[in-house]
Parts: sequence; C-alpha cells; structure tokens
Amino acid sequence: MSTFEQIRTAVITLLRAETVEFDPPPRALAKAALSRRIERVEMRAIGVPIEDTELTLARLDLVAEDVRVRFSLRRPAFDVGETTFAATLTQDQLSTLVPLPPGVDRLSVTRRGFTFHTVAGIPIYTSASLNGTKVVVAPSAPAKVPLLDLIGIDIDMPQLPVRSGLEQLSRFGLSFDLPQLPANATIDRLHLHDGHVVVTGTADISS
Repeated sequence: MSTFEQIRTAVITLLRAETVEFDPPPRALAKAALSRRIERVEMRAIGVPIEDTELTLARLDLVAEDVRVRFSLRRPAFDVGETTFAATLTQDQLSTLVPLPPGVDRLSVTRRGFTFHTVAGIPIYTSASLNGTKVVVAPSAPAKVPLLDLIGIDIDMPQLPVRSGLEQLSRFGLSFDLPQLPANATIDRLHLHDGHVVVTGTADISS
C-alpha cells in the first residue's frame, strides 16, 4: 500500500467516513509526503455518521495545516499543526435531531433563524445562537396565524398551559445539543443559511 493510501485509510478510520477526497490530489500529496512536511491539505469527507443516529453529515470539509509525516517500519503517521472543519446539517436532519415539542412537526432554517412549524400551521419564528455545544433559540416575533396575518388581521397564537412544550417554545424558546462530531471536534461558531446550517471549529486528526 502506498504512503498516500496508508494516510488516507488512517483519516477515513478516524472520521469513520465512507471516503475522503483530498486536495492536492493523491499523486501530488504522496510526492509532498516524501519531504515529511505538507503546508496545507484540504479534505472532504463523505458518509461521516452522526453519533447515536442513522444519519450522516450532509458534508464535512476539513483543512489541515503544517502536516508533518513520520515514517516507521509499521506505517507512516502524521502530526497536524491545526485542523479546522465545517460540518453541514440540513433542515431535514435538524428536524430529526432536535427534540421538537409536541405540536411541532418540523423546523426550517433561514439566514435569520429557525422557524418551528406547528401541526396547526402556525409558524414560530426564532433567532438562534451558540452557547458551547448548545444551540439556543429564542422567539423573535409573536406566533401568528399565517393567512390572517398576511391579510392584516393580527391574531396571536392561543395561550396554552405554561407546562406545554409548545407554549414554552413560543414564549421563552428552548436549547438543544448539537451532535458529537468525530476527531475530538470543538465547535466554535454556528452559521445559518437558507435550508441548512454549518458548524465550524477545530478538530484533531493527528495519527
């Protein structure tokens, strides 16, 4: 097995991915490895599982800088100065991962925040922020009946008992943990996009 294939296999095992694509490509990377130092390697991992679920990340991009290769009789190993990552989760995945309160059947994501869609068709708009590994959502506007609100009739969502999860969400918001990512990943930021979120941070892929 070539040096590159051994390194690629080690990264796939570490990330538990189906496959990993590299930039620079294999031949250039293998040649660079002979010098025992690679300044920068970009990777895209496909099929990385999400802990305790049957889901896989929609996308996982990593950038490893200052990679130093160590050769031995057994197999090459490598040390990485720093690895940053960007993991993408779709709104469908989040609807599965987030513990939705009773009365909410799905959520959608926009650049402004999360929208929780109730079974009655009433959207609850929230802003989203990151606190450690938790995503904290807070109502950003009163919940309205969409059709009536559209034509100018201002009707708030009916008040529910305080113990109701839906009432808790519409009045105070909620928080939930992001899934554990591989390679001892530490999440630093949450980026909202239309239809998906991207979490970024640092990871450890040294072998």
